[in-house]
Amino acid sequence: MECPYVALLWFPSDRQQSIAALRILRRLRRDGGGLRQLIARDGLAVFTRLPHGPAPHPTTYTLSGQLGVIIGTLFRRRDGSRASIAEIKADSDFAEACVASRGRHLKNTYWGAYVALLSDPRDANSTVFRDCSGMIECYYTTIHGIIIVFSDLRDLRRRADSADDDAWLVPLKINWRYIAGFVADSQMQIRETGFRGIYELLAGESLNTTLGRRSVHNLWNPVLIADSNPPGNVEDACHELRDTTLHCIEAWAGLHHSIVHSLSGGFDSSLVLSLLMRASKRPTVVSVNRFALGPAEDERRYARLAAQAAGVELTELPWDHEQRLEALCAAIPVTVKPTITQVFSGMDAAMNRVFAAGSDAEAIWTGQGGDHLFMAMKTGMAVVDCCRHHGFGHHLKAAFRDAAILTGKSYLRLAWEARGLRHSSKIFSIAKLESRPDFLAVDFLPECGDDYTRHPWTLDSAELPPAKRLQVIYLAELLNRHRPNYGMQKLEEFHPLLSQPLIELCLRIPVYHLLTGGRTRGLARTAFRSDLPPAILNRQQKGQTTHHTLGLIRANLPFMKTRLINGHLANQRLLNRDRVSATLQPHAPIAGPTLFSLLACVAAEVWLNSWLGSPLVGGISAKPSQAASYESTSR
Repeated sequence: MECPYVALLWFPSDRQQSIAALRILRRLRRDGGGLRQLIARDGLAVFTRLPHGPAPHPTTYTLSGQLGVIIGTLFRRRDGSRASIAEIKADSDFAEACVASRGRHLKNTYWGAYVALLSDPRDANSTVFRDCSGMIECYYTTIHGIIIVFSDLRDLRRRADSADDDAWLVPLKINWRYIAGFVADSQMQIRETGFRGIYELLAGESLNTTLGRRSVHNLWNPVLIADSNPPGNVEDACHELRDTTLHCIEAWAGLHHSIVHSLSGGFDSSLVLSLLMRASKRPTVVSVNRFALGPAEDERRYARLAAQAAGVELTELPWDHEQRLEALCAAIPVTVKPTITQVFSGMDAAMNRVFAAGSDAEAIWTGQGGDHLFMAMKTGMAVVDCCRHHGFGHHLKAAFRDAAILTGKSYLRLAWEARGLRHSSKIFSIAKLESRPDFLAVDFLPECGDDYTRHPWTLDSAELPPAKRLQVIYLAELLNRHRPNYGMQKLEEFHPLLSQPLIELCLRIPVYHLLTGGRTRGLARTAFRSDLPPAILNRQQKGQTTHHTLGLIRANLPFMKTRLINGHLANQRLLNRDRVSATLQPHAPIAGPTLFSLLACVAAEVWLNSWLGSPLVGGISAKPSQAASYESTSR
């Protein structure tokens, strides 16, 4: 969800900080290019670039007494109705409670997609809280003791005619440790970013300052939620899952007048469409299915069934593996972190613009999140979870039966594996980086190894039973994945399943209930059996894009070889040039792990190129461009 904002928080009693803050504020007002100031008082200043107008645009809620701003969309926990701007602004008790509780009162009273910026002028305490959906980005850095919080790095750029070494409000120095971690594990979600000194506030976290001291906390803690108040049985869980999902879809549906729905034909996207069409204030919906002709890449049969059942128009568009990455990558906007999805979003930009021009659609809805929430994993770990909760008895017998059906393993094999999983920390101690492709030559990663690339929840969840812990770890990656391509896509992607009430419910439901009947998404299939065509409800195979992606790489081999062999990663000795060249031969096989590593390297190289310019052929280090310092950390 695009939601550009910049905020400054500082200690007003500190004269030096106040002088520095005044200087930065003057620059933002002069060079902000459309930034609109919401609050300006001692210790807090907030700017936004949000468009004026009605829903579905994110809203800015200014708290009573200028105690802070909430940027995004809020729904009441009790009934799902949208919060009123006037009501929030007039409620002094709510504002005081939010500030005093460091955002906890906000989290417990409302849900939605938001970032809260709270500051108490009486004691100089401040809190920045990013809700658990992760739909709105939140980065922060400190300069002269002032905390700068923002979503779009371009808003920290000074006038275009500034000299390169003075182009940004904050110093930009490449964080090569992060780049190395990214190419080794592109799915990592950590607080560090591609720049030293700039950090991401992860979904559910709060950044607190007290008398100038800064700390980060899990204000929304999935581990505590997963360990509390589970539904009593499968029937209760089934009813609660259906009611909560409907509740969330109903709330989001009321924000939009017209949408495009990305309909793969899988369970999750089909379910979102079905429930969306049942909403009392549903928008106008047009569905689109993307297809290719590789194995498991043509899902049009299922998409047509879902669209017909929902009564909506379906547009079918083929994937184009002949697209030229060079032109697409050149258009990618500057960001704080490189991501593979940025490249793929670039490939979708043309289709996105066509739909934006041909309709009054405001967003593209997806079914993203269902794999993680409803559990699409074939795992026998749930046997251990059940044993921890219920001991030996009929519950465990049912868990063994379901796990055997799901995995195809014998009871004896499951029991043997369960014995080794009694302490769940063992299964998560294997370094993911040991199996990286041989063209990655990350010299200094062993110093931090697997621990560096782990989300904080990985360690926090050590006491959970293994299947639930696995779900928490996968959620950590999912909830921090969304990064809009500011200015590139006319329609924003929107993921309604990533709603706090639904996330919390699926955390509370034991995994052996989620996998009931020995089926992936077993509980969800039971809960929504009346909402989907039988062919989709019972579908087990998931669609793929691997063949299309391989075709894309084959069509762009010259560009990729030139960029990687003569690029910044190779100059920093993060890539082995000879092995990259061997991997990118026209007929060389490319396996799954190698495929994603190649895409990560391309994404990182494109990102580095946008900041440092193109290195000269032969591996000579580039001169810095756009004021990003090129500091070598290779040995």
